[in-house]
Amino acid sequence: MSRFISILLCLMIATSFALAEKVEVMEQPQSEDMSPVMNTTPIPGSDAQWDILLDVDVEALCVDNQIVGCEFAMNKWFITSGGNNLNPNKLYILNSTATTLLQTVDQPTTSVWGWRDGAFDGTYLYFGDDNATVHAVNPADGALVPAMNIPKPAGCAVVRSLAYDPASDHFWTGNFGSSFFEFTRAGTVVWSGAPPTGWTAVYGMAWDAAPSHAAAILWIFDQTGTPQTTIREYNPVTHAAGATTHVVPMLSGLTAQIAGGLGFTNQWNPAFYTFFGIVQGTAHDKLFALEMYTANLQLAAAPSAFVLSNNGAALTASLSWTNPTQNLAGEPLTAINYIQITRDNTPLTQLTGTPGQAMTYNDNVPASASYSYGVYAVTSAGNGMTAGGSAWIGLDTPGAPT
Repeated sequence: MSRFISILLCLMIATSFALAEKVEVMEQPQSEDMSPVMNTTPIPGSDAQWDILLDVDVEALCVDNQIVGCEFAMNKWFITSGGNNLNPNKLYILNSTATTLLQTVDQPTTSVWGWRDGAFDGTYLYFGDDNATVHAVNPADGALVPAMNIPKPAGCAVVRSLAYDPASDHFWTGNFGSSFFEFTRAGTVVWSGAPPTGWTAVYGMAWDAAPSHAAAILWIFDQTGTPQTTIREYNPVTHAAGATTHVVPMLSGLTAQIAGGLGFTNQWNPAFYTFFGIVQGTAHDKLFALEMYTANLQLAAAPSAFVLSNNGAALTASLSWTNPTQNLAGEPLTAINYIQITRDNTPLTQLTGTPGQAMTYNDNVPASASYSYGVYAVTSAGNGMTAGGSAWIGLDTPGAPT
């Protein structure tokens, strides 16, 4: 009898190790990336707006049951995944309504889960995972941009959550119950410290600098609560928990869900500042968006028909667009103070323009490289919505002979 029990225990241990390995099957043993310490006690919280604006089964759309992270940029969704437990891991690019898969990109990583949460700095997307690099991606075409990669901050085991602070040009990350890190583009740690007590399952982060409040907020998405999808407020200056928590309710068709990546934007739906994120669900992984703040509807809508062209040897970027004719409320614009053009998220020049006017601008760049441009109308209500894109400007660098 004791020999039988010993054999049974050995078989159970061997099976547990086998299940932990990545195997080439469509139905993998684990389809959620879970914290080992998750508090499922219901968490009370404030419920101000929080209306669900988007609830999409991205697992079915991408045919992948290891969806973990997301980001929104240039009117597209970027979804990270473990690739159905197969190598390489995947980055899926969807249209703005998350109804069409536009492109699938292979990640340069072979860890079990690959890239987790994402961040957008206005020019490039960034994704982290278990390896030594936070990878940069051009949202225009999904191409890797190795020159913009960031070293993983020292002492951080996994860049699981990720957020970007445009004011300091710093990034933030956390990994379940391990320390939070604020770090530079060089990977230098500016600050690190333990998360607030009980925050043992941090997965996503989002930076909120909306004008409705005086100071920026770092929002945390962790695998606690019932269901295990709690958004928490964090003060990045005092390094303390804020007053607001919100448990994302069970999304349609699910029986269980845990937190994945988190983001914050006013670009997806110009009428609102919205949270967006991934829930790793049973029976499917889903993309959601929540209303947070109402935007200023008197702001100008984005310019239309934006085109960015490369003039090659001339080192010139040619921009063309049509000025907006309405504000976000759909009311006619009567005047535009000026048109602001940005390069790489930095103001470049201002032009005089009128509502509905077709305009062009040529920018001479200092060297051949990838550049990001934005165009928006400034009115008495403030800065309007941006149209823009990224492209290589100048001559392409030839590859090595083959």
